[in-house]
Amino acid sequence: MIGGCCGTNPQHIAELRKNLDSSSTR
Repeated sequence: MIGGCCGTNPQHIAELRKNLDSSSTR
C-alpha cells in the first residue's frame, strides 16, 4: 500500500498519510 509500486508520487503518499493519520487516531 505505502511505498512505490504503481507510480506512487509524493503527493499520493501525502494523501495516504493524511488518511492514515485520521484513521489511526483513536
